Amino acid sequence: MHSKRVWVALVLGLAAACASAADLTVVFEKAVPNGGKVRAAIYNQAADFMKKPLRGQEAPAPGDSVTLVFKDLAAGDYAVTAFQDSNGNEKLDTSSTGMPQEPYGMSNGARGGPDGPPSFADAAFHLGDAPLTVKVRLK
Repeated sequence: MHSKRVWVALVLGLAAACASAADLTVVFEKAVPNGGKVRAAIYNQAADFMKKPLRGQEAPAPGDSVTLVFKDLAAGDYAVTAFQDSNGNEKLDTSSTGMPQEPYGMSNGARGGPDGPPSFADAAFHLGDAPLTVKVRLK
């Protein structure tokens, strides 16, 4: 009987966890049409920002807008980074001073400055239990 209660509790716990998951739709604007894939990463911790993404996705950019959907994310704070891989080498090309040489963007329009890239807090937004759409402009 005890194992049956544990099983029921596990199933109910999984159902509750799934019920609190939401989809995040990210619309990347100002892509270069037919200029390579848009590669995006999503982060949910400041310590991992721009180092170790929670998830990544990519899609070709046939037009000036690309939409990606990150499914079943738990409620919390997230930040998105992206770049358009113009030459297909699967990395953001930078100059000798570290400035991006391909179109790139971050959630909240976050941009780096003379001291380096923006922080997670600059790019972070909150995802609740309902689906959310955010826009990221590539520059």
